[in-house]
Amino acid sequence: MNLFNKEKDLIFRITNMVLVIWLVVGMVLFWTQLTNILIKEEKIEYELYSYKNCEYYYQEQTEAADELCMNNYENYLYYYDNSNNENLKQLFIFLGNIVIVSGVIYFMNRGKK
Repeated sequence: MNLFNKEKDLIFRITNMVLVIWLVVGMVLFWTQLTNILIKEEKIEYELYSYKNCEYYYQEQTEAADELCMNNYENYLYYYDNSNNENLKQLFIFLGNIVIVSGVIYFMNRGKK
């Protein structure tokens, strides 16, 4: 299967070039998403979270500083728990993208019998 053969029309060579670039980008995105799933950042404890992210509330010495910080931490935990599901969903989307583009490249360029 020669994608850029001189015997092919210009439109087929340009289409093949676009599809190959699309395939490479899809593979890079797939690998990035797989890395995000396999090497997940650590969940931080409330004490460290409040030290890093709630300093403003404590400087202002608002009455509800602890409550606001705890609400933000709960939102962080919710996002942290759901981020793995989102990463898996994106991983399967990228995998489907790779399969579809590879199939189009194959069927567009297969040899005639």
